Amino acid sequence: MHRLKILLFLPLLVCVHSASAQKSTPADDGSLHTLGEEPEPGPRRVSRTENLLLHGDFDKLESIATRLRTEKTRAPGGAWVLHTFYDLLNPKENDEQLLAVRRQHLEEWMKAKPESITARVALANFYTSYAWVARGGAESDKVPDSAWPLFTERAKKAEGILHDALKLDQKCPEWYAALQIVALAEDWEKDRAKKLFEQAIRFEPDYPYYYERYANYLLPKWDGSEKESLDFIKKTADQRGGDAGDILYFQIATVMISRSNGKFHPELDWPRLQRGHAALETAFGAAPGEENHFALMAFRFKDAAVAKKEFEAIGDKWARTVWKTRGAFEKARDWATANGPG
Repeated sequence: MHRLKILLFLPLLVCVHSASAQKSTPADDGSLHTLGEEPEPGPRRVSRTENLLLHGDFDKLESIATRLRTEKTRAPGGAWVLHTFYDLLNPKENDEQLLAVRRQHLEEWMKAKPESITARVALANFYTSYAWVARGGAESDKVPDSAWPLFTERAKKAEGILHDALKLDQKCPEWYAALQIVALAEDWEKDRAKKLFEQAIRFEPDYPYYYERYANYLLPKWDGSEKESLDFIKKTADQRGGDAGDILYFQIATVMISRSNGKFHPELDWPRLQRGHAALETAFGAAPGEENHFALMAFRFKDAAVAKKEFEAIGDKWARTVWKTRGAFEKARDWATANGPG
């Protein structure tokens, strides 16, 4: 049933402009890949979802979002296609002129559909991304003083849009996920961030992005601690229990690893990560993003047998967001090939 729903929405969301052929194509680790898109390398392609926005087809956008919310459609690897939908609407460029055009279209959508939760969440996501454009990706002590006022202003704008959406009859699970990014940007106190997370999982306990973003919030680089993150992962997975708990353990761990600047966490439960990955694949099918994460875990835990099997499944579909460079991917793959069972 999951895969049938995926097929129904693929024509609405996949790309309409193909990138130039590449000898080696990294898989995208995030939501774009779950819909069969390969945004790197080469010129960035424009998705059909983006084209609907750029051509002002707000009715179609509303129809897609409503169906995705209602049917809770999942893609291979377990990603919610609703989350992918919002990701496709969020700009990937840093060019101010292109960003201004995107903002204009999103504001026109909200004006045309004042009762739309979708338009407001999409615009809020724009402003949080726009805030990080102003800030840049450096550690906080290396961010220029001149960048902070604009960063704060844009994050506040996003928060205001989301706050105004509370009066709407429509509700959306992505609203909470969007506010979690605001919480990170505005450095919310722990009690406030925890309260938001608890409200979110009461609204939709199966939306994995709530758990992933809260685990990220608890990392040391955001004034948390490694122990807090590890305790959260275990406690949350134990509360869910069974295959669902193991899946959640794997999903949250992928974020903890990817957001820890290459730091390895040997305290993670490797057998449970394996169970979670297997259960996820059984439930939703395989996706290269998750396969790459699992291969990295196997490599870090020095499990050559598992790593070799995963690298064989991945082939040349390495994920840049997991490995950062092709060299790192090839080094791990070569180790698995040399040390795995013959």
